Amino acid sequence: MLKDVLVVATLGFLAVYVPFHYFDGYGPLLDRIVTEKSEWLTFPGHGDSGLGQVWFVTTSFLDSLTVVIFSTPVAGYLGARNADALRTLAGAVSGLVVGAGVVCALVFSGNDPVWGTNAGIVALAGNLVVSLGVGKYGPRDRDERSDAEVLASDPGPDARADHAPDAVSVEGAKA
Repeated sequence: MLKDVLVVATLGFLAVYVPFHYFDGYGPLLDRIVTEKSEWLTFPGHGDSGLGQVWFVTTSFLDSLTVVIFSTPVAGYLGARNADALRTLAGAVSGLVVGAGVVCALVFSGNDPVWGTNAGIVALAGNLVVSLGVGKYGPRDRDERSDAEVLASDPGPDARADHAPDAVSVEGAKA
């Protein structure tokens, strides 16, 4: 909560301080942008770049998903309440791997944009298919381990280094 308040306060301060300190207000700042960097105000897609309006919209959509949703699965991995929840979240990891692979393959082979859209949209579709497939049809019944064996646990403040379990060598004999 404190971090969020500090971020918003910092952005608010900069949104007021920079224009008034360096440009004497918003009007002179915008006038300078129009005269010196008018290409920044042009919607992408002009010319033969292949990056048209659909590409711009899909890129903006993917950027918003990244900011809003990306941190949510990470919190889910760290806060899984039981082994089944952790196994289901493994589908998201599988989907992310597929999505990253698809995007890299398309971009590095020079096939971005795909049908006028950002290659990330194709990767997002692959990500969703794999995530849902692994989450629904994944091998969760094959693992007979209990939650205590699968999930990490906090040893608490009473745990001491001298109470660590005996070390086991590679061959399986106690050291």
